[in-house]
Amino acid sequence: MCFPSRAGAVVGDGLGRPQVTVINAQAFQLAPERRGQPQLAPAGHVTEHPFPAGPTVCASRPAVAVSETGLLSVSFRDKTASDGESAGTFGRIFDPDGTPQGPSFELSPGGDGDRVITAWVGDIALYSWQESDSDGICGVFLSAVDAPTRTVLIDKLAIHDAAGASDERPSFAVRPVGDAWEVVYVWETFETTTPCSVGGAGEPTGIRARIVTIAVD
Repeated sequence: MCFPSRAGAVVGDGLGRPQVTVINAQAFQLAPERRGQPQLAPAGHVTEHPFPAGPTVCASRPAVAVSETGLLSVSFRDKTASDGESAGTFGRIFDPDGTPQGPSFELSPGGDGDRVITAWVGDIALYSWQESDSDGICGVFLSAVDAPTRTVLIDKLAIHDAAGASDERPSFAVRPVGDAWEVVYVWETFETTTPCSVGGAGEPTGIRARIVTIAVD
């Protein structure tokens, strides 16, 4: 199936299945800081926004999530150099039109986090990533930031079990359950004593999962 990048395009596979209408193909730039004021661009063109605002060296591996109200949460990791080691995990929140709501923020200051991902629970931005735990082996962590106030509601909650295994490459999805939200996690596990920065070394032992319930007052 081909998805052309033009406004108003209708996409179908010719087999009678539902069609997808591309209503808006506008884009904006989330690359390193450049000159000029942010502004929306015609479909198929790039709009420039300063990103990231923090003192990062080489931002990479971005992820994005959109809230029910249209807010954008962008996550990424920094590196010590273009071919260097991970040097931290960051998040940044944007208005629906791509205007930044303040600078980027570090999720685990001084850590070597990597593969950071993001999602939303109402107006709360969730971030998860892998990082060396106190034993030097990779673990999976969760933080939550209230978008309107930029208050950290959950600060680096360990999702993995401290069992000497290397827990890496997390993925999660969110679903409402009554007055709460469930964050459904999956991640890879390796039996290894190799530091997290190496990643993926050792004997793979499969995929683990966990459900974390978040109650929003």
